[in-house]
Amino acid sequence: MRFAGHIHNKKIIRFFLLSVVFILSGVIIVVFIGYRSVVKNPETTSAFIQKKASMFLNKVYQESVRDGKKEWSLNAGSAYYVEKEKKVVLQNISITFFLKNSGKIYLNADHGILKTDSKNIDVKGNVVVETESYRLMTSELSYEDNHRIIYSKKPVKVTENTFNLTADSIYVDLKANRVKLEGKVDGVFSTAYKIF
Repeated sequence: MRFAGHIHNKKIIRFFLLSVVFILSGVIIVVFIGYRSVVKNPETTSAFIQKKASMFLNKVYQESVRDGKKEWSLNAGSAYYVEKEKKVVLQNISITFFLKNSGKIYLNADHGILKTDSKNIDVKGNVVVETESYRLMTSELSYEDNHRIIYSKKPVKVTENTFNLTADSIYVDLKANRVKLEGKVDGVFSTAYKIF
């Protein structure tokens, strides 16, 4: 009878160990799937990065003024400041650039970074830049505050009522009101476009 009790105890221990193995396997699988989704979607890592943040804010407004003139204003749905890296990480960004001739350029993007020491801005995700006449679309775009240059080294598409252009990169000098397209540039002009 003692021998039968010993076999019964072995079955209970074996059942317990198998249960632990299955539970641990399930936990490992869940953690692995979670890790893969974070790697595939780096935007979701913002929750982890926010732990490094010195400050977290909802609905942010920032503007840059030089020599008494407003150069740009920025709105963001949310932001967090990373003091060590001197940067503000932004989500749902809308920026208005003010030109000398009272014109405006409007930029919208999913997320980006404002560097607090240089006031340079990098944006990514569904980047759209619009003026009264033109619309530019790209995946990434940067603004250099010191030289007042907007540029993208990623493919861009520029549209207007009378033409469509694509290029490998673009540089927009806000001081000189000049646009430079580089790389492979293709364009389609409608009959309404007048060259001469």
